[in-house]
Amino acid sequence: MLLVLVFPPFTGHDEVAHFSYIRTVATEHRIPIIPELDEWRAAINAGTKPPGDYFDNDLYPYCRYALDWLCAPEYAPWAANPPHAIGDLFPSGWQYAANHPPLYYILAAPFYRLTEGIGLGVQLRLLRLLAIPFGLLVVFGTYLIARTLFPRSGFIAITAATFIAFQPQLSYEAAMVNNDITVIGIGAVFLALLIRGIRDRFPWRLTIWLGVILGVMFLFKSTAIVFAGLTAIAMIVGIGPRQFKIWIPKGAAAAAIALGMASPWYIFLYRTYGNFDALDQVAALQDRWTYPPGEAPTIFSQLFSGGFVASRWNEIWGEFGWRRIPLDTIMLWIIGVACILCAVGLVLYTVKLATQRKMNRVDGSVDHPVAWQLWGLGLLVLATIVGYAAILQFGLRFKLTQARYFFPVMPAITVLFAIGLRTLIPERYRLYGQVALVAIMIGFNIYLYSAYVIPYWYTGSAR
Repeated sequence: MLLVLVFPPFTGHDEVAHFSYIRTVATEHRIPIIPELDEWRAAINAGTKPPGDYFDNDLYPYCRYALDWLCAPEYAPWAANPPHAIGDLFPSGWQYAANHPPLYYILAAPFYRLTEGIGLGVQLRLLRLLAIPFGLLVVFGTYLIARTLFPRSGFIAITAATFIAFQPQLSYEAAMVNNDITVIGIGAVFLALLIRGIRDRFPWRLTIWLGVILGVMFLFKSTAIVFAGLTAIAMIVGIGPRQFKIWIPKGAAAAAIALGMASPWYIFLYRTYGNFDALDQVAALQDRWTYPPGEAPTIFSQLFSGGFVASRWNEIWGEFGWRRIPLDTIMLWIIGVACILCAVGLVLYTVKLATQRKMNRVDGSVDHPVAWQLWGLGLLVLATIVGYAAILQFGLRFKLTQARYFFPVMPAITVLFAIGLRTLIPERYRLYGQVALVAIMIGFNIYLYSAYVIPYWYTGSAR
């Protein structure tokens, strides 16, 4: 609730585009369209109305928070009539979020109509409230992952939920007009259900629900694709690789439900753009944000680029919106060292399990986990890898790859880090460790917003 008020209107990443999409659905009862560059240029040269959708003139005061909109609101002619073309080369202020699935915008449309006429700033802040329930789902889903894996450990559940609740970028996502938070929130619960499926060998009722939830996520945002492969792997290891007569029909059923639910959207994309993501159209229009031939990075060059890794690390913790509020190096190192310690603890936990293969296994135990728990832990590790791979994959084509593509699997690595922290803290001190983590995360957020965020927006300088 505080973050909804702290951040000025439309300063969230792509809030201008998301708000415009909601407006189109609410007022015109349709999905906006991305312009086709060749058709647009032909229309400009012919003197006819160019195709596609564009941001409305009343959003021009916020053009600095949108991509590809010639921005000079202090220039009187443009303030009265904002530019929507860069000569006959490229459109300006075009609706670049139009290739996002429509479910979030359909849910938001009634609230847009209810809040019309009260001013853009107030209306946007009221629409931001719609993200909060999905933010709560992130916390609940993280807690559920930990409790499903280790029902006997309150430490892991509490520390993981605390960390995710006070992770500043996830809180930020949960207080902005955006569809990213929908998949992050639902995805956390989805991961918990996958672990439950591994434990229970995916009964049919759970399998059907997984298909439904996956289909819903696909209708919120295409980043849900990271969960499709995880579902298949979880089913195979949970049911048993050799039990293909069981996991093939169950996997096919879940996939059919999910694809059946999402298929109208992807049919619409193909009929409108000739592909299933409209990224070819986006790449053509965002020429300045794509790599020239021969200059695109590779997966390995990104993996071993210090600048690339440092930028993603900064985005995970700070920057906010369009990379406006970076954290300083000292702060990033403090956070990094804390996370490295948790990773070290996780390695020690793994080594301990590997060297005690003959120990007595106890269902639900942290120190003596049974097979399904080990598979569940493996799934969380795989989710972390797949999430980071999504950042790398997008970065092969676009310069605007961002750490938020990793956020749908943030609950997974949070639970893993909680296990690592538990390993490092002696048992008799773990209760104090929980209290300390809560205090540290609250203190970190107070410092972050008082030293960086609020000064930036309201005094023009951080700290």
